[in-house]
Amino acid sequence: ERRGAQCRAHTNNACGKTPRCDEHEEIASAPPPRPPRSDLLGLFRAALANSKDLLQGAQLLADAGSFPRAFALATLSWEELSKAHLCLLAVLLSEMTPEDFWKGFRDHGSKLNRAYAFAGFMQPESVGPVAEHARKVTGQSRSTDKQKLRGLYVDYRRGRIQLPTQIGEMAARKQINAVREALVLADTAFSVESLDELLASASVLMSNGLRDAILADPDATAAAMQEALRDGSQEGLQLLMARHTAIAATQDESPQP
Repeated sequence: ERRGAQCRAHTNNACGKTPRCDEHEEIASAPPPRPPRSDLLGLFRAALANSKDLLQGAQLLADAGSFPRAFALATLSWEELSKAHLCLLAVLLSEMTPEDFWKGFRDHGSKLNRAYAFAGFMQPESVGPVAEHARKVTGQSRSTDKQKLRGLYVDYRRGRIQLPTQIGEMAARKQINAVREALVLADTAFSVESLDELLASASVLMSNGLRDAILADPDATAAAMQEALRDGSQEGLQLLMARHTAIAATQDESPQP
């Protein structure tokens, strides 16, 4: 239990949930520290396994004709997979603050944002400018989160009653397939057996200019990362990293005023 927490949305009568709302809770004191590396890896494995279990449940519900709940459970499965990705990022990014980690770990919108952002990098179409991709991802995640809740609750909007049963088979099976594809990719890219080797390689990339490239030229870096993730070619990424490593070295050697 998190002590000393206060939901500001509840204080302003804007949340509409029970007095202990995990999504909107804010911690009056400093947030807890990030988990240590060993626990982050344990959380990665646990969240990945739970994501698979949730997707299996979603498939069973869909096969039984319970499509609204199947959609909701498949979406929760995607959120768990996103949580697993976050834990790996936290291992690599020591500068990730406790505030950013715990928000990304617990906030539904943040988890879906990461899910859609990563999925976009695996599509044949270019993600384009990072700012536009981020706006698109935010819209997708908000829409999916609303749809997830519609699969669970009766609602009333613009003078109309909204029922969970209005989410049909096509939407449920499409969501299940999207999450299944994401899980297959995760199993391929983040194999538990080779996780230490993967993290070591990623750490080398970060220290060899990838971090500088992301900060200095996010659009070009996003295009190169998409090529590397989707097609397996790291040529563009290596060229970017080499250029920004050289720029950083030149700046370090410049005389200080």
